[in-house]
Amino acid sequence: MRRAADEAYDYAEDAYERGGHYLRRGTREVSHQVAEYPLASLLIAGLAGFGLGLLISASRD
Repeated sequence: MRRAADEAYDYAEDAYERGGHYLRRGTREVSHQVAEYPLASLLIAGLAGFGLGLLISASRD
């Protein structure tokens, strides 16, 4: 039982570290794209916000 718990802990720790790595890498890539194309990024963010607003307001009806 103890061995299975240790293996599960090691697996979870590895997954956590990999997730953190991918999060940092993704953040860096998105930051680079936003810096390179600020107007397009603003337009995409605005459209995403508008779409979310439509979804929220439609669920209230």
